[in-house]
Amino acid sequence: MGKLGTFFGIAAAVLAIVAAALSFLIAQKRVMYAERAGKLADTIAQMAQKLDQNSNSGVAASVTFTPKSDEAAEDGSLSWSKYLESPSDFDGVLTSAITLAGDINEQRDSLADALGKTGTAMMMLDTDLDPANLKTLADKDEFTKAVDSVIDQAEAINVRDKAMIDALMKTSVQLKMPIKQDAFTRRTETKDKDGNVTKGNFPCVSSLSQLSGKVA
Repeated sequence: MGKLGTFFGIAAAVLAIVAAALSFLIAQKRVMYAERAGKLADTIAQMAQKLDQNSNSGVAASVTFTPKSDEAAEDGSLSWSKYLESPSDFDGVLTSAITLAGDINEQRDSLADALGKTGTAMMMLDTDLDPANLKTLADKDEFTKAVDSVIDQAEAINVRDKAMIDALMKTSVQLKMPIKQDAFTRRTETKDKDGNVTKGNFPCVSSLSQLSGKVA
C-alpha cells in the first residue's frame, strides 16, 4: 500500500509539473496571439489613415487603435475591449475600412480611365500612351511617364490653340469681322427644368464660318 501511495505521489508530482509547463506554454502563446492581434489592428488603423488622407470620407476617425503600453491598455474601435463590448460594431468598423479601400480603388480607376480618354481626345492616338499604365503600381516609372505625357500634350495643345486664336482674332479685325474672345473661351450652357447646367461646345463655329466665307 505504501508503494502504491508513493507511486501516486510521484505521478501527481509529474502531472503537476506537466500542468505547470503546459500552463506556461499556453500563457506564452496567449501573449503571442495578443501581440499578433494588436499588430493586425494597428496595421488596419494605419492603412485606413493612409487611405482616408484627402478623401474626407471620415472613415479614419472611426477606425482607430492604440497599442497597449506600460502605462495603459490598448484602446480604440479595434481594441479587444470594444470587440467584447459589441462584436457587431467591431465587424462594422472592419467593413467600413474594406469599403473605403474599394471606393478609393474605384475612384482611382475612374480617374485613370478619364485621363486616358482625355489623352486620346487630345490627338494622342499616335503616341505610346497605354491607359493601363495609369492604374498599375508594378512600374511607377511607367505611371509617371503616362501622366507626364498627358500633361505635356495638354500644355502643347494649349500653346498651339492660343497662337491660332490670336492669329484668327487679328485676322478677323483686319477683315472688319471681329470675333468675340469668349467664342473660344466660354462654352455654351443649357439648363433643364431642375436648373442643372449642361455645357456644350465653344460657340466659335458660326463666327469662323463667316470669317472663312469672307476670306473666300
